[in-house]
Amino acid sequence: MRLKNYYGRKNHFLYHQNSNIIDAFIKVQDLLRKEEYPKAWNCFTKSYQEAKHQGDINGFIGKVSKDQAIDHWTAFQFLQLLPEESVTLEDGRILLNLTLDSSEWHIIFKYSDE
Repeated sequence: MRLKNYYGRKNHFLYHQNSNIIDAFIKVQDLLRKEEYPKAWNCFTKSYQEAKHQGDINGFIGKVSKDQAIDHWTAFQFLQLLPEESVTLEDGRILLNLTLDSSEWHIIFKYSDE
């Protein structure tokens, strides 16, 4: 998922954008719940779209609407992921920590000027 890079220093950015990162994740969940698939698709980076779906929004919509697995989760499971209160920075990546059925997961956010 992508975020706009409003700050030059990553740690400063991370500190000030913690709630925005969580809000961005929840926004994608809400869009999927409302079946607003094109809007959800646009929340992902172009590199993710190309790598996972060959840039084809119809493939994404087909998998999500039929509850087929994308990456590690089905759409139903993705909607059940619960974000934790804090975000971590690991190897230059922003990780949102999540739980699903007492298992820990991470979603990587990337900086974007798009």
